[in-house]
Amino acid sequence: MSLFTASRVELVDCPRLIDQLCGLRRKVGSGSRETVDHLRNGHDDIANSVCGLLWRLAPVQRTLQLVIPERVMQRAAFGPYTARNRAWNAERFRA
Repeated sequence: MSLFTASRVELVDCPRLIDQLCGLRRKVGSGSRETVDHLRNGHDDIANSVCGLLWRLAPVQRTLQLVIPERVMQRAAFGPYTARNRAWNAERFRA
């Protein structure tokens, strides 16, 4: 949807596609679950194909960055419950 509202997409002049896109309805169900479907006796096969292609070709926007501290990565490299790991922990976390 953001591709359409940001004017990043120019659709081909196909009356069936435009009719199918205009015939889609958004429904919000229980638990805020959203669905988009066509009206009764309507069709959406061309609209699904075009929107699926646009979704697949759209760039991915990553909003979550996972930061793992270096010492955690080093510990994970040794594997859990090994003698090497226990020795590393004893050496690393001496008080």
